[in-house]
Amino acid sequence: MNEKRVLFRCNADHATGFGHVSRCLSVARELRQSVDHICFALGSGDAVRRVQERGFTAAVLSGNDADAAFEQLVSRMRPSILVMDVRPAHSEACLRAVRALVPTIAVIDDSSRQRLFADHVFLPPTPTTKQLDWTDFKGQIHMGLEWMPLGDTFEPCPPSPWPGTGPRRLLMTMGGSDPWGYTMALAPELDAVCRLQGMELGIVIGPGFAQREQQIETCTALPCRPRIFDSPARMTEVYQWCHVALIVFGVTAYELAACARPALYVCPNADYKEHAGVFVAEGKGRIWPLRPYSLAFLSDVLEKMFMLTFAPLPNAGAKSIANLVQL
Repeated sequence: MNEKRVLFRCNADHATGFGHVSRCLSVARELRQSVDHICFALGSGDAVRRVQERGFTAAVLSGNDADAAFEQLVSRMRPSILVMDVRPAHSEACLRAVRALVPTIAVIDDSSRQRLFADHVFLPPTPTTKQLDWTDFKGQIHMGLEWMPLGDTFEPCPPSPWPGTGPRRLLMTMGGSDPWGYTMALAPELDAVCRLQGMELGIVIGPGFAQREQQIETCTALPCRPRIFDSPARMTEVYQWCHVALIVFGVTAYELAACARPALYVCPNADYKEHAGVFVAEGKGRIWPLRPYSLAFLSDVLEKMFMLTFAPLPNAGAKSIANLVQL
């Protein structure tokens, strides 16, 4: 009997973050019991340890030609299932070669032409994805927030809206590495608002932060005396602490929505803003204004967020993807 092998193609590094690897690990966990071997093809060595700690094999695509290295790995491994959650996309020549070798290909949250080579494409319902050209596509399209896998350490926690009395808790988390530097840029603003409104502030300092110790020291010294979450192993415990969160949009947005925690989304570019707009339209949060505003305006924004309630987002994306790719 032939071995059933699964290859995940994703990238993670301290410049772009670890969200793609994290959600792929969630899918891998769902597949573990029904396949013989799972391997992760990574663009750098930054996430190798994390993959191996979860019990999976990791291969780094070395050299300057990622297409060639990827083709060689696929040719050598001959996976029965390939799951792709990778930016930037591989060339069409590479994808054609890979397509000829792999029976089932799934692509997660990717509107590039890479999706056209897949059997299953899983997408959030943004204006862009709804208008994509699917000419010559022969696979299946699965569109909706419920299809997006959450992070591999995520565990659901019950809704806990601010009860109307007692301390209001605001969390700031900008991902595992914060390549944009938002934590240090926004911390003074949040400190001022929290002192004005009597809110408690929590700040996550991820494992991939540049100058981590300096950032921890600076945030600890803020006048509002924030609670510092230093490289938390399980973000769910952090989510449980807060009533509202300020985050850079990404996998964290889905996880907070699954915990029914309203969020303010920081969007580095138009693509992030479009994705966040889906959550805003569903009443799960609001986009945070990056340009300077008065403390009164920001206080009003936060006041409204503490009143926001909604049903938790289903945490079924990883299991649903795992079930479909095995059919």
